Amino acid sequence: MRKQRLALAGILAVLTMTGIAHANLLTNGDFESSATLTDTNGVPTGFYTSESWTHWSWSTGWSELTAKATATGGNDSVLLNVGNNWYDGGGGAYQTVAATAGEEYRLTVDSGADAWWQPTGEMAMIWLDSTNGIISSVTRYTVDPAVYGTDVYDTLMPMENYSLTGVAPEGTTAVKVEFASRMPGGVGGTVTFDNAVLDVIPEPSTIGLTGLAGGALLLFRRRLKK
Repeated sequence: MRKQRLALAGILAVLTMTGIAHANLLTNGDFESSATLTDTNGVPTGFYTSESWTHWSWSTGWSELTAKATATGGNDSVLLNVGNNWYDGGGGAYQTVAATAGEEYRLTVDSGADAWWQPTGEMAMIWLDSTNGIISSVTRYTVDPAVYGTDVYDTLMPMENYSLTGVAPEGTTAVKVEFASRMPGGVGGTVTFDNAVLDVIPEPSTIGLTGLAGGALLLFRRRLKK
């Protein structure tokens, strides 16, 4: 029995170590912990800020956490709402977490836009050194007019999932994850972001080790049942 317990402990240790690669490195990635005010029906209302996210805006732009309905470009929950008015301003929010040079990171998020002109979102991973200096970055547009067309003014863009990957360059000690409104065409609108996840993509050898450990655990449990 002691050998069996040791074997089980070893298998669980491997699963724990490899499972770290799949953990969300962001805090409050779904923005829900900021929803502290509710109406009589328990539905979040009003605007919020989160200690986990740093908001910024300039000129006529804005950045806030708010409950937003599917009918207006949201998903009926609290999310990040950023945008600008017409041809001026912008807004966004970011969070910085520790990162390791040489590791490959994946950022996913749900993003949509309300029925107002042609707002465009942007998701970014910005690699920082030990002095918080920017080394480089990888970015991607969300609800991009170049993808869904340039003649869809006042058309609702339902939330869809977007993904971005990148390898942390040499000298990286942290990654700054940012979501923002970008208006390549100059026009305004509101972009929404929700369910943000940042994780490390495991190396092929790690994936194989995870599968081996999982198979061993399954076999071990079957033997115990017998």
